[in-house]
Amino acid sequence: MNIDFHYGVVYIVARLGGLPCEEALTVAHACQYVDGATTPGILRFAGGETFERFATAHKLFDYSNAENDQNRLVWTPFHFLPADVKEALRDLMRTNTSIDELQRLDSVCAAVRAGAIPGLKESIPGYIAKGPGSWKCEATGLVSDDDAGERPPWSMAFERSDYRRFHDAVKEHRFVVTQEILPAYGLRIA
Repeated sequence: MNIDFHYGVVYIVARLGGLPCEEALTVAHACQYVDGATTPGILRFAGGETFERFATAHKLFDYSNAENDQNRLVWTPFHFLPADVKEALRDLMRTNTSIDELQRLDSVCAAVRAGAIPGLKESIPGYIAKGPGSWKCEATGLVSDDDAGERPPWSMAFERSDYRRFHDAVKEHRFVVTQEILPAYGLRIA
């Protein structure tokens, strides 16, 4: 899936499911961030604190995409789980066929503004993937795609951040999928 579905449609489904706007935005952002979290490893803070992150995606021209050992912990737990959507969303996705994912997201946003999704009254807020205004930047002050060797100061704001919560959820999700769900069906990938 791409940004039109990960962000736009997930926001719609979250709102239709009864979540308040801010919570639906967090869910949609986290869903899209699955395709944006490309920096794995330890985040090192200036005071010596550390935080472990897992990548849930590869960068566009990342040659580790060709290595199955690298792919097994990125693609399997985060990109191939089934989902169900309502008929209005199926129709929207069937007609939204641009090859440009941002144009598809614009089409999803336009459909929402036009009232094509019953029960949703507000527009879908903009998505900030990386750099200033992103979850990572708000939590750490880092603006680069990777950490570029920087060590931000640790703060309680980091502990309360959606960036930290996202990565904690990623760790739990990857563990449950690769160590509990798949083995229960005779599949072992880790």
